[in-house]
Order: sequence, then structure tokens, then C-alpha cells
Amino acid sequence: HTSARDPNSIGPARDSLKPPTTMSYGPSRGSRGGGGRSSHPYSRGGDRRGDYEEEVIEISTNRLYVHNLSWRVSWQDLKDHFRQAGEVIHTKILTEGPGGRSKGCGIVEMDSVDSAANAVEMLNDTELQGRNILIREDREDNGGGGGGARR
Repeated sequence: HTSARDPNSIGPARDSLKPPTTMSYGPSRGSRGGGGRSSHPYSRGGDRRGDYEEEVIEISTNRLYVHNLSWRVSWQDLKDHFRQAGEVIHTKILTEGPGGRSKGCGIVEMDSVDSAANAVEMLNDTELQGRNILIREDREDNGGGGGGARR
């Protein structure tokens, strides 16, 4: 007696064992959802040993540079926003010209390096007055104008 099913045919019984088909259109940039191997929004694909290593934030100073600020943001707004992450010592909005118009960036000085690292982790790419702010370690030494001879 022979089976009614041909073992070489692909019928509904065999298809039901396959996982559902998913379409992939390459890596998604800036996705916030889970899934996928590299879901970190700033991942550039360099070191692929694991997502954990890509997300390590190394901060060595308590001073942070904040950019992509709305021109309406005041030093007080910036201070209030950063208080979520720790004690804020000082904030400054960088300005230009005789009218003192905001350059859209500022400096935040936290009470410790740990508070600064916490602020980057908690507040980077969060909304402040309609714009997503971006935060990095301040590269200037005590706000000095940059340049000059190294000692």
C-alpha cells in the first residue's frame, strides 16, 4: 500500500513546519525596538563582539557638551532637565553676536563624573523643548578657548 502523499511534494503539512517568513531590507538606522543583532542607534558595525560592549559610555570629566538645543532653551531649563540625572553645579548656554543669540549648544557641569555618565546615559537623545538633545563629554579644558601650546 502506497502513501497518498508524495514525499517530494511540498504540501501544507510540510509548510506548517517552517517559521514565518520575515522581510529584511538591511540594517535599520536608529530603530528603538528590540530584536536584531545591532539595535543600538549609534552602532556603526565596527566591533561585533556583542551589543553590551558597544553601549559602554566612558566619561572622564564632570563637564558635558550639549548640542541640538532649541534657541529658546535657557540655562535654567538646561539645569532643570539635567537634575534628573544628579546634582548640577553649573549650566551655560553658548551665545554669539551682540544680541547674545543662542548657538544651540551649552555646557553642563555635574557634581561628579558618575553623575555626568548617568546624565549621558539617561538624557542623551531625549526631548527638551521640542528637540532631541545630544550629549557628549566636553573636550575643552575648563572652558578655555581651545588651541594654544600643550605642556
